[in-house]
Amino acid sequence: MESRSPNVTKPGRWVLGLLPLLLSTAASGCVLGNDSDPPVLSTDLLWDRSPQSNKFAEGTCESAGVVWMDWQLLDKDDHVVTTSDDKGQECKDGFDFVDVGPGEYKLTVMGYDDAEQQLWTSTCDHLVVERFDVLYQCEVERSDP
Repeated sequence: MESRSPNVTKPGRWVLGLLPLLLSTAASGCVLGNDSDPPVLSTDLLWDRSPQSNKFAEGTCESAGVVWMDWQLLDKDDHVVTTSDDKGQECKDGFDFVDVGPGEYKLTVMGYDDAEQQLWTSTCDHLVVERFDVLYQCEVERSDP
């Protein structure tokens, strides 16, 4: 006479159909889903809004008084990957660089006030992009002229 636990149930046919797929995927190390998109390098720019203090006080373009900016993204050999246009651009609080590919980068940022004085400047380096999207915070220091 065979005895069975009343809590054991047979798996449905759909589970048995997925079993070979799941086992082969696990054995190959593949990730399910679309993994063909290039990684994105994202940076949050934290603008210094307190130049009188020796302590960095993070802010936005608006709270720090930054009106426009110039920037360059460079690779580890200091070759320009992408840059703002010659006339600069309206201030931004961050960037998403798509299609940069794996590697090490640095971002140089210069910010200007409404009198067109360059008061903010920083270089954020060691921005490493590998296989997946990454996000870095970049403090843009202010120094009065």
